[in-house]
Amino acid sequence: MKTLQERFWCKVEIGNPDECWEWLACKDGHGYGQIGYNSKSYIATHIAIFLTTHIMPSLGTVVLHSCDNPSCVNPSHLKIGTHADNVADRKAKGRSGAPKGAAHHSAKLTENQVKEIKQELNSHYCRSFRSIGMHYGVSDTAIRKIKAGKSWK
Repeated sequence: MKTLQERFWCKVEIGNPDECWEWLACKDGHGYGQIGYNSKSYIATHIAIFLTTHIMPSLGTVVLHSCDNPSCVNPSHLKIGTHADNVADRKAKGRSGAPKGAAHHSAKLTENQVKEIKQELNSHYCRSFRSIGMHYGVSDTAIRKIKAGKSWK
């Protein structure tokens, strides 16, 4: 029977020390490797840390990637941290939160269109929310949310 170490490393495409080492086996929906051990499923990065440091990440800790590649299990790219560390890392790398404005997957307006809408809403002569929405192909509710500052702040 193979050891955990043998089972683990045969599922990794090991490259140079500074490169990402890709997990080749089962992955979750976010691209993180999964491996079974002692009738339990583990995140592959946790096992990579355990095999190289003999420390298993405990409950309440996470494994952070310096490379931001979920399927990377190169121990030199991994470190144990807290959820707060992970949030701070995400913010520092400009990856916090959902895309905003026109970058959002459901956006129907461009930044320039929203500027035009706001100018009209702030002018003395303003069409109805419905009329403005029809002109831009959005609902009157979308225009009301822009006016109220609830969207496109």
